[in-house]
Amino acid sequence: GEKEDALSQLAHAMTALNDKEEALRDVVVARGRIATLEVDQEALVGQHRSIASRMLDMEIMVSNVEGAAAALRSDAADKVREVRASMWALTEENSHLQETA
Repeated sequence: GEKEDALSQLAHAMTALNDKEEALRDVVVARGRIATLEVDQEALVGQHRSIASRMLDMEIMVSNVEGAAAALRSDAADKVREVRASMWALTEENSHLQETA
């Protein structure tokens, strides 16, 4: 009768309460996961910035090396011209000496 109904209602109420507690625990766990993901995302953004910065540094280094290489090529070309001019002068001098000999 009434006692059984009351007990049944109590059992339903306790089950509902347990379900709500479980749901609340799930919410807490989910919030924790979200917080962890946000921290991970911040870390990834930081790593991305760091990589972008290092790539920029490397591009500057490459540019500097290319500039230095161009300067070396230019110096080498000047030296080659000087050596050729000296060789030509020596050849001229040699042919004059042979003519006078």
